[in-house]
Amino acid sequence: QLTTQSNPLADFCFTANTGRNHSRHRLALTAASAEEAITKLAAFGTDTKQAGLVHGEVAANSRPRLAFLFTGQGSQTVNMGRQLYATQPTFRAVLDQCDALLQPLLGRSLLAILYPPAGDESAMAAILQQTAYTQPALFALEYALASLWRAWGLEPDVVIGHSLGEYVAACIAGVFSLADGLKLVAE
Repeated sequence: QLTTQSNPLADFCFTANTGRNHSRHRLALTAASAEEAITKLAAFGTDTKQAGLVHGEVAANSRPRLAFLFTGQGSQTVNMGRQLYATQPTFRAVLDQCDALLQPLLGRSLLAILYPPAGDESAMAAILQQTAYTQPALFALEYALASLWRAWGLEPDVVIGHSLGEYVAACIAGVFSLADGLKLVAE
């Protein structure tokens, strides 16, 4: 039984995703808190049409195809992915690796631009808008996010990208190494 005291929502979701057998009947919901999730789950038996809740049946022995789509320039912001960096070891390790590979090419730490101390956000936002930093930052973040998803067992059947995202997709597909991808984008 899900309770707000004993099982934080994130722990419950992780266990439901990784620790359970996948059945043919599926339910997905959106909730901002454990309390909201509990309310929606409790009401599901009587109200299957509530907002933020989807349910259905998956055909036996079929796995839907999964695509990773990588965006291009224009989606960058200071602090993007900061919570993932703080909480997800795989994401952090990959972003740290990208930062180490990029520092000699950029002349500064990508992480210092992405995650500045309080009060420095405006200055770093201006730097992040420069293509020389925008593109390596997006590449590194998108690559780290894909690495996190793969560590969770989500393997794409296809990868696609728009503009800069095409380079991330090519790297994920094995066309070139992470180091070569970062060099190409930094250049």
